[in-house]
Amino acid sequence: RAAVSGGAAALLLTHYWSFFIVAVVGIGLLGGGRRGGGERAFRLAGAVAAGCMAFIPWLPVFLDQLAHTGTPWSPAPRPTVVAALTLEAYGGGRGSEALLVAVVLSVLVVLGVGTRTSGSGAVLGCTDLGWLRVSAGIGLATMLLGAAVSLATDTAFQGRYGMFALVPVVLAAGMGLRRLPGGGAVVALALLVLLSGVSVVRELSRDRTQVGVVVAAILDDAATGDLAVFCPDQLAPAGHRLLAGRLTTLSYPMLDDGRRVDCLNYAQRNAAIDVAAVADGILQQADAGSVVWLVWMDGYETFDAQCGELRLELADRLGRPTKVVRADGDAFDDAANLSRFPGRP
Repeated sequence: RAAVSGGAAALLLTHYWSFFIVAVVGIGLLGGGRRGGGERAFRLAGAVAAGCMAFIPWLPVFLDQLAHTGTPWSPAPRPTVVAALTLEAYGGGRGSEALLVAVVLSVLVVLGVGTRTSGSGAVLGCTDLGWLRVSAGIGLATMLLGAAVSLATDTAFQGRYGMFALVPVVLAAGMGLRRLPGGGAVVALALLVLLSGVSVVRELSRDRTQVGVVVAAILDDAATGDLAVFCPDQLAPAGHRLLAGRLTTLSYPMLDDGRRVDCLNYAQRNAAIDVAAVADGILQQADAGSVVWLVWMDGYETFDAQCGELRLELADRLGRPTKVVRADGDAFDDAANLSRFPGRP
């Protein structure tokens, strides 16, 4: 029971989506105890509850984050989007290989949970393996509960959150492999491993952000005293890391150095921004004759078209810019434009 308590505590203090799997397991144990699972089920449920006590010291921080931070970088997903992003993550990321991995994995999972043993071999029907039914039920219930809460509370979802259903998926897929006749299991496993390997290598070999390309273009032509402005601030940390000690960096809208993003009351703050006033603030920090480099991209949640507006405001003050780099949304998750403005008179 100590291991159960420790596991529950570690989960809750590691990732907030752990709430859902802990709740599903705890409720499941209580239900199992009432249906005849006996004292052992109730003791395990008590161990889960005891593990939850470890979260109490962190509760004020959690409530403050819930009230003032949340996930302003993305809207709440529909349940179908949750499923799609989870399968994409299981496949190793974006791309055709990841899609094929998701398809093969889904087929194996269906075979695992949708067939049962008979005298003549496997037949269609819900699996007769109790441990697999429990595992699959926990995984499915966790994802459904998490998706429902995310939708109700308008919080974002990332495919990596699907890790809480990964073990049931692997177990079901493994059973699905056993159901394949002849050498089918070997072929399916080899195909899955090959596609997964290609997908992972492809994902690891590509840059998620275009900021590296943008910074290289800046350094090719920058001079001491130039100013690099990142709009929105979500583009700034990568840029600051690459430019620190070389150029002064500013992030929109707070005009700090951009080393981190302050998400406190993020949506409300961004909605109240005066773009023209920010443009004036940038000019106050620019040295006479120094170039202003604007790294920008519209479409970020809570910003609408503010970065495009900032570009126009700077053009009114500094003159027409030159577009040095164009955003490439096909190659990068976080694409970015780079505009070069003439130096301040």
